[in-house]
Amino acid sequence: MEEYEYDFDAKPINYRLIVLLLVCGLITTFLFYPIIFPTNSIKKVEPIIQNVSTAIQIEYITILVTPTPDGKIYFSSEYDNGIRKINRPFSFIRVNALGKKDLAIHANVYDYKVFNSYHWFNPTDYKYYQTYPTSANDKFVFVFFSIYSDDVIGDDTRFWIPTEKNMDLQINEIAYTPTNIIKSLRIMELENSYNEDDVLRVGAFNSERMYSPSTEYSKTAGESTTSIDVLKGGKSNKIDGYILFEIPKDTEDKDMLFGCNFYSWGNAQWRLKPE
Repeated sequence: MEEYEYDFDAKPINYRLIVLLLVCGLITTFLFYPIIFPTNSIKKVEPIIQNVSTAIQIEYITILVTPTPDGKIYFSSEYDNGIRKINRPFSFIRVNALGKKDLAIHANVYDYKVFNSYHWFNPTDYKYYQTYPTSANDKFVFVFFSIYSDDVIGDDTRFWIPTEKNMDLQINEIAYTPTNIIKSLRIMELENSYNEDDVLRVGAFNSERMYSPSTEYSKTAGESTTSIDVLKGGKSNKIDGYILFEIPKDTEDKDMLFGCNFYSWGNAQWRLKPE
């Protein structure tokens, strides 16, 4: 039989303390793993889509459908780019255009007027003055255009309103840009022309008449206009009005195409007088 000699001075091993230290070490390693062992991976964040363009180049896509046996030509539908008849809207819907908000836009050309000259009202002397085109061979065309953001189909998602830089009047593949005009002017020829909703007399596109005591507007007896950049949701926030062009006098109405570029969302043209 073997004899054992006990060392009563030796301290017993504390197994509980060892297990506790191991558990704490594992927990610490798990929590601080990215710091202790860094990686080169980068989380990809998708950018928010914005309809902002720093440089706008108007390029229209003309969609012409081959004539059918009966000789009729069909135009683009509401949600397609291309040429459409006057008073037929161009619309587009973008899901999750901004975060989780959907965007639904409706734009329309609902009327136009052609004049060889127009008369504008001067509030300082209360008289009308006649204005002619810069060239005797030209005439004026007023195109009535509207746009609104649909908060029923979509959400109240903000949208940058197209400016006159986005618009043109194309005649036989020649594009004419809008003519500058003082937007606060009241034009006699349009005094009985109303906006698309038949509520107010039509004025210049994206302009709201206001009065200011500033001497800057002394020539118009304080009359001026203001415009907005971003379209709010709802039909009550519709932007409506005319855009003025000077074009050759011998142009036939059937040859006029009004076009608007909606940034990256699409583009559309309206034939003012379809045959």
